[in-house]
Amino acid sequence: MTAYVIAFQANTGNLWVQPDAAASADPELGMMAGTSPSIMTLTTGAYLIAFQANTGHLWIYSAAGGAADLELGLMEGTSPAVADADLPLLL
Repeated sequence: MTAYVIAFQANTGNLWVQPDAAASADPELGMMAGTSPSIMTLTTGAYLIAFQANTGHLWIYSAAGGAADLELGLMEGTSPAVADADLPLLL
């Protein structure tokens, strides 16, 4: 099980992933300048990253499932958030 995973926009403009002691990875996915990825760990120990691609679309990425363009446009300069839908809603 992964102790932690870091997702960030590298100085190349690409999404980079750093899973605890493992080597960092560049999945070669371009991000929109001025945005930040969001990451969520799953109960399985896997992770899911949501980010605004350099196309302006919302993309998701995981090491197990790869990358997918959700074909949803995002406002320039905004960053998505990803959350666990299984958590109870706190009111």
